[in-house]
Amino acid sequence: MNNYISLRGVCTNNLKSIDIDIPRNKVTVITGLSGSGKTSLAFDTIFAQAQLEYLESISTYSRKDFVKMKKPKVRSISGLSPSIAIEQKRLGNNPRSTVGTYSEIYTYLRLLFSRISTPDRPRLSAGHFSYNNPKGACPKCKGLGFILEVNIGNLLDLNRSINEGGVLWKRLSPDSFGIKILKATGFFNLDKKLKNFSKEEMNLLLYSDPVKVQVPEYKARGLSYSTFRGMVKSIKRLKKRSDGRKMEKNRDLLDYDKNLYIRRECPKCNGKLLSEKALTKKILGRDIADIAALTLDELNDLLTNLRSQQAQELISSMRKRVRRLIDIGLGYLSLNRPIPTLSGGESQRLKLAKHLGINLVEMLYILDEPTIGMHPRDIDRIIRLLRRLRDKGNTVIVVEHDKEVIRSADFIIDIGPKAGLAGGKVVASGSSNEFMKQDSLTARYLKGSVSSTNKSQSRSANKLISFSNLKKNNLKNIDVKIAQNALNLIVGASGAGKSSLIEEIMGRVPQTVLIDQTSIGKTSRSNPATYTGLFDSIRNEIAKKLNCSKALLSFNSIGGCDKCKGQGLIKIDMNFLEDVEIVCSRCKGTRYKKEVLENIRYKELDMAQIMALQVNELKRVFSSKEVLAKSKLLEEVGLGYMKIGQEATHLSGGECQRIKLCKYLGNKGDLLILDEPTVGLHMYDIDKLMSLVHKIVDLGNTIIIVEHNIEVIKNADWIVELGPKGGINGGKVLYQGQIGEMIESKKSIIKEFVK
Repeated sequence: MNNYISLRGVCTNNLKSIDIDIPRNKVTVITGLSGSGKTSLAFDTIFAQAQLEYLESISTYSRKDFVKMKKPKVRSISGLSPSIAIEQKRLGNNPRSTVGTYSEIYTYLRLLFSRISTPDRPRLSAGHFSYNNPKGACPKCKGLGFILEVNIGNLLDLNRSINEGGVLWKRLSPDSFGIKILKATGFFNLDKKLKNFSKEEMNLLLYSDPVKVQVPEYKARGLSYSTFRGMVKSIKRLKKRSDGRKMEKNRDLLDYDKNLYIRRECPKCNGKLLSEKALTKKILGRDIADIAALTLDELNDLLTNLRSQQAQELISSMRKRVRRLIDIGLGYLSLNRPIPTLSGGESQRLKLAKHLGINLVEMLYILDEPTIGMHPRDIDRIIRLLRRLRDKGNTVIVVEHDKEVIRSADFIIDIGPKAGLAGGKVVASGSSNEFMKQDSLTARYLKGSVSSTNKSQSRSANKLISFSNLKKNNLKNIDVKIAQNALNLIVGASGAGKSSLIEEIMGRVPQTVLIDQTSIGKTSRSNPATYTGLFDSIRNEIAKKLNCSKALLSFNSIGGCDKCKGQGLIKIDMNFLEDVEIVCSRCKGTRYKKEVLENIRYKELDMAQIMALQVNELKRVFSSKEVLAKSKLLEEVGLGYMKIGQEATHLSGGECQRIKLCKYLGNKGDLLILDEPTVGLHMYDIDKLMSLVHKIVDLGNTIIIVEHNIEVIKNADWIVELGPKGGINGGKVLYQGQIGEMIESKKSIIKEFVK
C-alpha cells in the first residue's frame, strides 16, 4: 500500500498549486497563519475528495442524504482512506439529546436499572427509564423537564390604554387584524388604562372563550364574522398549532418565545423528566435522574463501587465509556447535560471519544483544533489520544496552533507565508526535528526566536468593580472583582464556571459588549465592507465625485444583477443529486448589472473591480477621510490582506472577531468581553490581536478575556482564576489579583504555566 497521501497541484481556494506527500499511519499537524489555507488543504481538499470518492460507490438516491461536498481543485490525489472529520461544529439543537444519549452511556444506565434497581417488583423495562419514550416520560412535561407558562407581564403595559398601545403582543399591534377584532367586540373601554380594568375585564382580555364578532371593514370584503379569543388562550392555541416542534429543537427558546413565555420547572417530575413509576426505582439509594446528574468523575466512582453478579459485564462496559470521556478532559460533564449547551470544543472532544471506542483501522481522521477550550494541564491528554488513534493503524491529520501539539507531531506542514492571497504555499514541512531546522514563521515561534507580545508597561488596578453573591450554575456564591480600564483574564479548568461568571457580569452590567467569533453575516450579501460601513463610505466618495446615484453602486440595491439578485451565483436544485451553484450567466459573477459596470468607472475601475480590492490597496484609489480611516482600522487589526467584498460566510472566526473589534478602536469607557479569542489563531495572529487589545485598553476601556492560552494570560493586568476542577468541583475563586502576585498564591493552578 502507498505509504503517503500524495497531493499534486492543489488549487482549492487560496492554495497555490501545492504538491505535498503526507505520511500515512502518522500524526500530521497542519499549521500556519489564520486564513493561510490550512482548512482549505485539510477539509476542503483531503476530506472533501475522500468523501466524494466514497459517495461514488453508492447509489445516486442514497447520496441525497449526505452532506454536500464541493469538488476540490486538484490535479491528483492518491493514497486516501475512508475519512472521518471531527470538527468544532456543535452536535445539534435538540434538547432531548444529552451527553448520556449521544455517548450511549445513558442507554446502558437504563438497561442497568431495568435489571438491578430496587424495589424489584414490578420489574420495569429499559423503555420505562427513557424520557424520550411515552412509557417513561413525565406525562405533564413530556420528558422535557420544564413547562411553558404565558408571560403576562410581557403582554401588557398597564400604564397605557388599548388605544395607546397597551397591548404589547405583536399580533395585536395597533394596525393588526387582531386589534380590529378586539375593538369590534365592544367589550372594552379602549381609552381606559389597563391598570384600571376590573378583574372581570382583565379576565375577558386574557382568558375569554371564542366569541364571534363582525368587523365592518372585513365584512365588506366577504368575511361574515371573525373570532375573538383571550390573549393567553390565543397564544397557547398558536403554540400548539404551529410551534410545538420548534420549541423542542432548542432548550433556549426562540426569541419570540422568550418574550411570550416563562419556562418553569415541571411541578410533577421536579425537572427529572421521568414518570413517577420510573423514579421510584433506585440503585445505591439514587434514582436514575440523580445518577444522570452526577459528573462523569462521580459516576466513575459510583460504578467502581457497584457490585452485581448479574450485571457485571454491563457495568464494565459503562465504565469503559465513562473513562474515555474522563481521559479526554470531560469528567466535569454529567449525563443529563443537554447537547445544545456544549461548546464547539466540548462537542468535538465528545465526538473524538466516541471514535476511540471504534476498532476500525486504516481510517483517515481529520481534526480541527482539538485543544480548543482545554486547560494547559489537559493538553497532554489530547496528544496521547491522537497517538492512540495512530497506533490503532489510522492516519491522523490535525489543524492546530498549540505549540505542544505541533511539537508532538510525526510530521508538520506550515502553510503561508501570510494569509489570504499572500498565503496558500507550503513554507516548511518535515518531521519535528527537520521542521525546527527550517526558517518558517511557525518554526521561529517554536524555537523562541520570536517572542510573543506582552504589554509594554504594567497598568494599575486601583479602581475595581465588585460583583457579589454570584451563584449561577456551579458558582459557589462567590465575590469577584474586575479591574477598570485594564486587561482582565478569567481563567480556569473547563467547566470551572468561567462562562457562568461572564453571564453574571453581563446580567449586572447591561451595556457590556460580547465580542465573539460568530459570523458577521449569514449570507453572501454580507462582507467586511458592508459590516464596517466601509462600503457606504466608498459609495459616498464615488457618488459625490461622479454625481451618480449611490443606490446604483450597491449590488444589494438597484445596481444588482436582476437575474441573480446581486449574489453572483444561481443555485440549481438537482433533485436526488446535490444542489449545484453556477456562476450567473448574465453578470458573470460580478453581481452588478451590465450597464452599471460599463457606465460607472472610478479611477478606471468598475464596481466589481473595486469590491475585489484588498484593504491595503484602498489608499491608492480613494482619498476621503471616511474611507481611509475605516480601511486603516482594518489594517491595524491585521486584515490588510482581505478583499473588501469577501463573503462573510467565507471568513474565519478569528477574522470575524477582529472585524468586530474595529468598531471599538476609537471608543472610550466600554466594557468588552472576548470569549476565547485565540480560537483558530496562529501565534503571530495572537500577537497582533493582543497589540490591538492593549491599544483599546489604553484608550480608556475595560476588557475581560476568557482564555486558556498562556501567552495571552501573561498579558493580564488582573486575573480571576476559577476552579479547582469542572462541574460541581469548580465554581470557586482560586485567585484574583494582579498577575505579578499570583506566584505567591497557594491555590492557583495556572501559576505553574505562567512562570
